[in-house]
Amino acid sequence: MLQHRPRNRKTSETPDEQEAAADGVSTQVVLELLGDEYTRAVLQSVADEPRSGSEVAECTSMSKPTAFRRLNRLAEEGLVHVHQRIDTEQGHHHKVYEAQLDTLEVDLDSLLESIDT
Repeated sequence: MLQHRPRNRKTSETPDEQEAAADGVSTQVVLELLGDEYTRAVLQSVADEPRSGSEVAECTSMSKPTAFRRLNRLAEEGLVHVHQRIDTEQGHHHKVYEAQLDTLEVDLDSLLESIDT
């Protein structure tokens, strides 16, 4: 069983909508994602503060394609929220990624029971 506490962030979604979106993530998927050292590093970097994909690549010392693959996968599973950041000085915009959850807990008893059945 996977339990989480949604991150408090400014959004147009209601708390119920945020929780419902994150509830759709299966325990197996989360464990697979977190089993990858690059994904863990990416998630940690956007948990510290919202970052662009290039900023994630730079602060984790990984290639941009690797960072973007991990970010996109985390976003697909609802563990990372994506929004646009606009550079008002230069008129550019780019995606910014932010961790969706503050806490993630896995109940091993429930997980093992689901494997046995």
